[in-house]
Amino acid sequence: MVTGVETAGLVLATIPLIICALEHYESAIGSTKAFLHWKGNLSKATSELYVLHAAYDQTLRVLLIPVTSKEDLVSMVDDTTSALWTQGEIAEDLKTYLGPAYDAIMREIESIATNLLEIIKHLNIAGAQQPSQQNLHTVIQANPLASSSPDPRRRFFFRERIKFTMKRQNLKERMNVLNISITRLTDFAQRAEKLDNSPPKQRCKVKFSAPLKAIEMNACRVHKVLLSSWCQSHASHRAGILLEERIVRRKRGSQMGIQTSEPIGSATRFVLCLDEHRPNTGWLTTEFHLNELTECTESTVTFTITSFTPPASNTPVPPTQYREIIELCSYLQQRTDPAVKFRLDGSQKLHAYPGDSDQGLNTPKEITLAQIIPQLPQKLANGDIYRLCIKLAASVLQLIQTPWLNQAWNKSAILFTRHGSNTTGNVDIKHPFLIADFVSSANATPPINTSPALRERTSLLSLGIMLLEISSGQSLESVRKPQHLGSNQTPSYDSDLITATEWLHRQEAQGSLSYGFVTAITSCLQVYLNPRANFNDPEFCRHIQETVIMPLEEEMQYLLYGPNF
Repeated sequence: MVTGVETAGLVLATIPLIICALEHYESAIGSTKAFLHWKGNLSKATSELYVLHAAYDQTLRVLLIPVTSKEDLVSMVDDTTSALWTQGEIAEDLKTYLGPAYDAIMREIESIATNLLEIIKHLNIAGAQQPSQQNLHTVIQANPLASSSPDPRRRFFFRERIKFTMKRQNLKERMNVLNISITRLTDFAQRAEKLDNSPPKQRCKVKFSAPLKAIEMNACRVHKVLLSSWCQSHASHRAGILLEERIVRRKRGSQMGIQTSEPIGSATRFVLCLDEHRPNTGWLTTEFHLNELTECTESTVTFTITSFTPPASNTPVPPTQYREIIELCSYLQQRTDPAVKFRLDGSQKLHAYPGDSDQGLNTPKEITLAQIIPQLPQKLANGDIYRLCIKLAASVLQLIQTPWLNQAWNKSAILFTRHGSNTTGNVDIKHPFLIADFVSSANATPPINTSPALRERTSLLSLGIMLLEISSGQSLESVRKPQHLGSNQTPSYDSDLITATEWLHRQEAQGSLSYGFVTAITSCLQVYLNPRANFNDPEFCRHIQETVIMPLEEEMQYLLYGPNF
């Protein structure tokens, strides 16, 4: 189905095609015959189409400038077959920018397209002889641009002599309607430009692959599954949840051909690493796949346990291969299959079945963020630093109201896997895990009575400190001064805030931090002092996205793709 924005691009491509066809027709019949037969209306229509094309081109630029980059705008206008007309979020951004006027503008563009199609029906060009399939998309595909010659008659190639069968009066009426529609379109664009008080800018917004509430709910379900599946014989179990961005990025002009190595995470898939309590082994990764909850059916959870980075498989498994698992921990220790998958049905019964045979067997070692912070600025490219920080920031929004953040949320709780003894050389920096301890009921201690609001604010404070540590390549402890600790000389959230604030000001004054990092870190520190911080409020969550994630995202895009990303 052709969208409104795609139709706008098709109109831009169609007008020059009609101009070229009419000029071929006039050249073929001769100027004298054309004047006598058309009473000057043909030449007038061609001239008007030139003017209409220029007006429409300018109007389209005015409408697109606020919602796209300069590079993308040039690409779209110069190449009406560009994927930017059909992919990405330009239509959504344009709808937000124009507000109530969006539908009216799209109707005018549709009217222009309809009238252009009526003119095309009377031309014997390719794609115009199939009434049941007639649309601008078909016509443009059948008549690709032959050259960019300044001579309009050379821009398109026609297989046969052009014929034009439209009546004089009909052509005149169509041109009048086109003039009216494009005039209205221009008026809409001018009014929208006046109403938009903000200067033209690169608009980069954060869009998650699913609603945050859906991600949060499913993360809670994963935690509950683990909590109920561990054995009672071990005092505690450890598991880590992969911190994922789950951010949908619009591919702009220079990025359209770039394939990302990291798939976009969904709300129904979570990767975990599990400590099996087996000798001489490290972590196993676990992929949880959750069915979406509905009002009429019970939820189903499936997860895959393999060595690191298991490939996805859609091969159905016969029910006869399922084996009911009473205790997850003992099964993992005794398992003989190199790769195993698990399914949790609606009645909370856990089943195991063989996984994919081509999954690897090596189990990586571990290292924490605290251990590698001093080496990060020297070992990683800027893009990797930004991606790591964006993952941490996005994960806070996804997990802030889940049990995963009930425990430590700091550099010592962030784990990476590695395949050698080298401290940083083989660290998989793209896959940070947040480690949590699952303590058996017999060994559990009463939880500290911390209000959810305070926990959420301290989580943002911890995020700000980690961003400061990663960008600076130093730990908070290394820059802490005795006077920051107060009379009892004991670290606390308040003392951490004092240290981080002073450190941030010093780094900013020295020019050691970029604007994006300063903005993101400042916002995190301010949330700790904000008693009205409420992550149940969508507007507050949007504020965090705009002041923490967006500055880092914009700077990363600038560094990777330049000022016209």
